[in-house]
Amino acid sequence: AAEQLRDRLSVLGVANVYPLEKENGVNIATFNSFGHRIVRPEFGNYDVLQGREERQFVKNAIDKSGIRLSPMRGEDPVGDVIAASARVRRGLVPYYSETLEFKQPNGVMTVDLNDIWLPMRQAQESKKLLTYDDQIYSALNLLLKDPVLRREFQKRYRFILVDEYQDLND
Repeated sequence: AAEQLRDRLSVLGVANVYPLEKENGVNIATFNSFGHRIVRPEFGNYDVLQGREERQFVKNAIDKSGIRLSPMRGEDPVGDVIAASARVRRGLVPYYSETLEFKQPNGVMTVDLNDIWLPMRQAQESKKLLTYDDQIYSALNLLLKDPVLRREFQKRYRFILVDEYQDLND
């Protein structure tokens, strides 16, 4: 995506198009790589959880939380937790405001995402793991909480334009 935008800009005669490491000119990056640029100094080197690895990680977090779910046909509690976590990360809604309902043999079990979220985030931090949504979520949180870092990025980037943001935000 970043390369396509660079190509489009060069056709329009925009000079000095660089990846994020350059100080002057137009810097091109995907939304996630821009988030990565912000979180890298704070988190250091980290691995990105995705696909099966993310599902297994979330399943382990559910198990470690002490929540015992009976497998039910047509139900996907791991997918439900991933979706709720994505709502938190993408919308910056508080994790403690999300509740999940899981169908069980004897009715519906209501679980606060908080019961899974905190142990899951602690495990992610200790193992240096982020999801793609975390790259953006963590970057926004760092910028909101750290005025010095925020001013640094405000000085460095006069404008930030996000192409196809709708692909990332429900």
